[in-house]
Amino acid sequence: MSMPERAVRAGAQHTRREILLTAARLFADRGFADVSVTEVAAAAGVFPNQVTYYFGGKDGLFVEVAGRLILEAGQAAEIEAQKAKSVREYTRMLAASVLGPGLPAVLAFIEAMLIARRRADLAPQIKATLDRLHEEGARATSEIMAQKRWQMMTSPATAAQNFWATITGVALQMVASGTGEIGSGVDALALVELNLVDRQGRPENAGCKNPKSKRSKRHA
Repeated sequence: MSMPERAVRAGAQHTRREILLTAARLFADRGFADVSVTEVAAAAGVFPNQVTYYFGGKDGLFVEVAGRLILEAGQAAEIEAQKAKSVREYTRMLAASVLGPGLPAVLAFIEAMLIARRRADLAPQIKATLDRLHEEGARATSEIMAQKRWQMMTSPATAAQNFWATITGVALQMVASGTGEIGSGVDALALVELNLVDRQGRPENAGCKNPKSKRSKRHA
């Protein structure tokens, strides 16, 4: 590749990145519906047709921005959860991060998925983001399981998919109900915890016995 070609490619990458960063800021401040391609272009210092050239329009731009945000939220949660000292704490720290500071990213990605529902051409981009989200989640889970010598009753890939499916549902419920509290959302992820076991290969709550069941056995 010649020097002029490298310069053109570098310039294109810079322009594309500037549009993405500007759009992310505007969408975060005002939401998808209240931001236009013209406004993004003006704020980024480019022409509107450049936004269309790189992203195909506002829908495509938003889907890419939302995909980047959800991946960043997932990475931040993984870093935070590395401090966990138990499987239960690990799951809850992941959820607290994603449903706390990462919640705007989750909601943006949910909106992006809805856009892709009416824009079939954007569906592959959503799928690619989900695949990467699941792959990185599975990798992080595998690494911490090996490091902490924890065990699982399911594969890391399945655990990652269950986690993100639950997260999106909980986030929607939080918004629809008008509550900003994440406590119930974190508790909802107990479903994911059922797939995790401690170092001895027993469920973390295996030591908790039900007194009623013990009494019923005595009277049987």
